Amino acid sequence: MEWNQWRKENPDVIPNLSGVDLTKRDLKNINLSWAILSDTNLAGVNLNQANCSNANFEGANLSEAIIRKSNFSKANMTNVTLVKSNIKDTDFSNANLKNADLTKAKLIECYFIKSHLKLATFTEANLSNSYFTQGNLEDADLMGCNLNNVDLSNVNASGANFTKADLTGITIEEWIISKATKLDQVYCKYFYDELRQKIGNDTSKLINFEILMNESNKSNISNLDNRVSGYDDTPALLNRNISYINKKADEVDFKQKYLNSSIKRLQNRWKNSRDSFVVNE
Repeated sequence: MEWNQWRKENPDVIPNLSGVDLTKRDLKNINLSWAILSDTNLAGVNLNQANCSNANFEGANLSEAIIRKSNFSKANMTNVTLVKSNIKDTDFSNANLKNADLTKAKLIECYFIKSHLKLATFTEANLSNSYFTQGNLEDADLMGCNLNNVDLSNVNASGANFTKADLTGITIEEWIISKATKLDQVYCKYFYDELRQKIGNDTSKLINFEILMNESNKSNISNLDNRVSGYDDTPALLNRNISYINKKADEVDFKQKYLNSSIKRLQNRWKNSRDSFVVNE
């Protein structure tokens, strides 16, 4: 019997795969929602289009895993290892990745909306075009990361280490930083500020990002009509035609609209594609 069919016929059974060695298995389209996979070895697995929502991956090894268009929303991924994993267009919204190791991982166009990422290690990871809106990056290590066009709106980045990270194109609307946040040696050609304006920088050398934020003025502000390719739906750009300062209370909250529509869209995708998996021996 196919795994997904068995899950469908036994909805009250929670699979327990704790400690199982699934190294390099082809788990494409698998339904692992609510499954227990703590300390499971998933190194090198194919988890493309997998439904892993609400699953427990605590302490699991997903090093070099290949993951595309999958759902890890609300999953417990504390202390998980995702070193050198290759992940794209995947939903980690509301997931708990506290103390996770994502060193040198590729996490392109992923969703970490409202995710818990305290103490997570992203050293030299590629996070380009991903969304961390309202996430917790407290004390996270993002040293040497590619953060091109990443949405950090409403993120708690207190104590986070951005040393030698590339912050070009990030959105920092209402983000939270502290004295312990390391921003003194970063790369950044431009960013979107608290007023949803594009702030340019005329050097490609390492800079102190806090100084750039504090010293930015009207002379280096450009219109948002020059959008970043593939990054048209951030809260900053959705609000491009609305005055931030003069916006009326009864006008549409595009930031909340963006959050709701993104989560709903992703949830519908998993719902429509979760019932067609066969485990390859």
